[in-house]
Amino acid sequence: PRQTQKTMLKSLEKIRAAIEEDKQIGFYYTKHSIKDLNKVVYQRKGEKYRVSPFSVVLSEGNHYLVGYDAKYKQIWPFRIDMVEISPLNLPREGEDKYKKKGISDYARQTFGMFIGPNAKRITLLCDNSLLDTMLERFGSSRSREYKIVDEDHFTLTTAIVVSPVFYGWICGLGGKAIIQ
Repeated sequence: PRQTQKTMLKSLEKIRAAIEEDKQIGFYYTKHSIKDLNKVVYQRKGEKYRVSPFSVVLSEGNHYLVGYDAKYKQIWPFRIDMVEISPLNLPREGEDKYKKKGISDYARQTFGMFIGPNAKRITLLCDNSLLDTMLERFGSSRSREYKIVDEDHFTLTTAIVVSPVFYGWICGLGGKAIIQ
């Protein structure tokens, strides 16, 4: 569930301590329901994530943990207000992958890549499995409109800077998002 400012600070402190102590953290990650954007459910069917934290990035008012996911052996961003963190007494893993990514390039490519003065309004037809991806990327402010299309799809209408990076990102979603 979404965190209050107090619990967010506690989460940030747990992440800082884990980084300093070179330890992993565990957490349950939540996602939204297309039927009710205010309702959250657990991802991975409630399975606990095991992540080696490396940094925290602030993007568009959201804090993201950048960490190595032990299950998928990849560096991922996790929105901190969507997790319930607990420390694990396990050494961190994945430092080589984190260093190879280069945090500056990773942050620039991952966060806020579609914002700018030349933004155009577009509509995306999306598979329901992309709801959290879209909410994390574009947010849920009044300037973004999410609509249920059918049992398996929704549309998102928002303003973005259309660029080769945007088209590459859409292609990376494997046909689950279509520009209308």
